[in-house]
Amino acid sequence: DAEGYVMVEYASEVIDPDYGVRWRVGADYSPITFWAGAGLSAEHVFASNPFYIEGSVMAGVYEDLEPNDRLDLGDTFEIRSQISVGYIFDNGYDLAVGISHKSNAGLSDDNPGLETVFVRLGVGVN
Repeated sequence: DAEGYVMVEYASEVIDPDYGVRWRVGADYSPITFWAGAGLSAEHVFASNPFYIEGSVMAGVYEDLEPNDRLDLGDTFEIRSQISVGYIFDNGYDLAVGISHKSNAGLSDDNPGLETVFVRLGVGVN
């Protein structure tokens, strides 16, 4: 089932320029789920054009907000891995499309996982 959600993230300045590594914190909310976490991301901005690719891994807390536990992922602790491709505009904004996966990495007996496709508008990527 498709559900809309809101994602808010903050990425630090680059801490490793060779790999574009940043600290990252974030949260996403929908009427049926909530997740918040922190971790690292790595990005590559292509020198010859305004496109970039980014991946991140963040550990966090997850809550299924529906009374029937339709999206119970097996544990409160869930890891989100994400990859996206984006375009950086001259004004500093960027537009990205990506996919994320939330899972408890087998730490619980139940680990169905959850995939999300997203479109993100950001500012200050470069």
